[in-house]
Amino acid sequence: MALSQVREKGKEIGYKLKMSIIMLSHMANDGYVTILTPILSEIKSEFGLSPIEMGLIMSIYSFAGSGMQMPVSFLADYTGRKKTILSLGLVLSAIGVLGYGFSAGYVSLLFFVLVAGIGSSSYHPTGMAMITDELGRDRKGFSLGIFTVAGSLGSSLMPFAMGFLALYSWRLGAKILALPALITGVLIYLLFPEGHVENRSIKKTLIDIKDLILLNPPVLLIASFGGIVSLIYFGSITFLPLYMTEVYGWNPVKNGLFIGIFHSTAIVSQPLLGYLNDRYDGKKWLMVAGLAGAAALSLLVAFPSVMLTVFFGCIVGAAVLGVRPLVTALATDYTNTGTSSSTIGFLFMINTAFGALSPILGGALQYYFSIQVVLVIYSILLLLGMLTLLPLKEKDSAR
Repeated sequence: MALSQVREKGKEIGYKLKMSIIMLSHMANDGYVTILTPILSEIKSEFGLSPIEMGLIMSIYSFAGSGMQMPVSFLADYTGRKKTILSLGLVLSAIGVLGYGFSAGYVSLLFFVLVAGIGSSSYHPTGMAMITDELGRDRKGFSLGIFTVAGSLGSSLMPFAMGFLALYSWRLGAKILALPALITGVLIYLLFPEGHVENRSIKKTLIDIKDLILLNPPVLLIASFGGIVSLIYFGSITFLPLYMTEVYGWNPVKNGLFIGIFHSTAIVSQPLLGYLNDRYDGKKWLMVAGLAGAAALSLLVAFPSVMLTVFFGCIVGAAVLGVRPLVTALATDYTNTGTSSSTIGFLFMINTAFGALSPILGGALQYYFSIQVVLVIYSILLLLGMLTLLPLKEKDSAR
């Protein structure tokens, strides 16, 4: 075998190894968003929580991620040290999830949820940038596609694993499931090269962020819609399992399986909507998916049967998960490559901020009304969110 062939073979093996590590890290990161959803009823009973207190658990995670998204994204753009930031975030997430298993009460659980949320804030801006920077721009499309699917798989498998382990002990489940982020965080730090440190002034970077993101009307409109979608997503993964427990008496295993199926719909809806977005007007397909999700939320309340609830719940999952990559893709069409990490960070900041409000809002609605009212209000909010897309010009004319 020629030396050039050996080098090419080694390069291919290195690419596959790094992609495998990144995929596993994404599965862990996105899985931690849903890890507590199948056991919320167990936590509620153990700590004697009200619906508002229970909703605060999910909100704290999102608030932590939201508050750190832009600072972390700016730091990654300015220093170029994406590998270090990503690795530290994964390890911090692992510490938080591990802490769930040692929580002595509600306050300590909230503290570890806060730690895990801060750790998660570094992942998407730096992870997506590393995919294109370190794994080759010639494979960007394929690599990002695999990256996205890995996150959906993690969101599907993690709650099911936790639901199964909760049959023995949900605390033991948290301790075991903290390992993937810890291991991949260390491997990324050891195996990936550090990014190039650009000689950019802080003032120039901040001006670009202000002009191309914060004062860019199309980006703000798209971010608003993305925020509403995230509100519905976090509300769905919080209150649909509680709805199943309250109405049908489901246990953590069944809820974990349902949340897994809910997220697995993204494996179909994300590439399908992505294909339709590439061929046709992206705004139109965002609105079609939004309408389908809003209708499904109302219909699962209107027709209370297990099979129909699961069916309509899967439509909700396919809709809200399918449009999330489109929101990112559409927003970056209105910025430039020099602010891509900060644009992604801004979108995730808005998404997680809206998502953080969702469990608190839903908890209050459930406390004063009912869980059915929660789901109907979410349906109405998704319809209202679609109005933010109406002033948006088509991409060609916007340019």
